[in-house]
Amino acid sequence: MTHSTIEIPISSSVVLSIRSTDPEPSFEEPRYAVNWFNLKTNMGYRVYTWLASPLVAKVGGRLIFKGKRVKTLYGNALLEREMLLIVRYPSIMAFLKMIKKPLFQLYSLLRIKSVKDFVFGFTRKSPQVLTPDTFMSPDDCYLVYIFQHDSDHQDLLESLTTSFNSDIVYFGTKSAVLGRRLPSGKLSEVPFFVDGILVLRSRNEQELTEQVMSKIQVDDSGNNISAYAGIFRCVK
Repeated sequence: MTHSTIEIPISSSVVLSIRSTDPEPSFEEPRYAVNWFNLKTNMGYRVYTWLASPLVAKVGGRLIFKGKRVKTLYGNALLEREMLLIVRYPSIMAFLKMIKKPLFQLYSLLRIKSVKDFVFGFTRKSPQVLTPDTFMSPDDCYLVYIFQHDSDHQDLLESLTTSFNSDIVYFGTKSAVLGRRLPSGKLSEVPFFVDGILVLRSRNEQELTEQVMSKIQVDDSGNNISAYAGIFRCVK
């Protein structure tokens, strides 16, 4: 089946577009929005989160993970960001219902001023993950593994998900990208270079780092051009 796109006007001059990357597109099933970005102002983003959270909850959205980078383990610097936010929506249509609200659009102006290098898109939770969506703990550390080109990482992902099965916070692959139809008719999409994301949890940062790095193959410079791995801590 070909990929499909839906377009919905959210104002007199703005038309939002969501393009599915799934072989069998669905806009009515649960999807996980990945926000991967750097901060310009921490306080501005905290205020935005405080304002926007009730609107997210009103459409059934739920925070799965919010973390800040503690250290980078390895990877392509172009893929690296300092903040990760994962939100579960009951469907993409629920997300669109929220984003159409004038109040949410107003709050989003604060987000735009508070972040940079913003990467956003929707992912589908892997059926390999049998554990339910879990809560975050300030006592835990988290490995965030962002990757491109799924086929290049299958062996590693299988090894990690098997070794850490009970401690998988989230594992998902790209499902859809968000865009905006310009007055010229051209489609401008929000950057989303994430083909997949894996978040693992542990109480012991050193042990988690050693176990993960023992499974990761990197070149002599310590890089992997199509992936990024870092240790994160949850934040409010």
